Amino acid sequence: MRNLIADPLVRVRLGSRTFEGRARVVEGQAEDPLARAAIAAKYGTTGLKGWLRDSLPVAIDLERELSA
Repeated sequence: MRNLIADPLVRVRLGSRTFEGRARVVEGQAEDPLARAAIAAKYGTTGLKGWLRDSLPVAIDLERELSA
């Protein structure tokens, strides 16, 4: 988390495509419950209730696609 705060620039690979973006903590923001709900919907809550409640949610805003 310290690295993300110090330098939020990230690269994300989705299949064969690569994007640059910026990561940001969304705890306490409007996106916080949406992020937690998305994780719960995808993975369920069995064994994750504490993690879903206490984890630090992060969003990545994609800024541009890198050319191949």
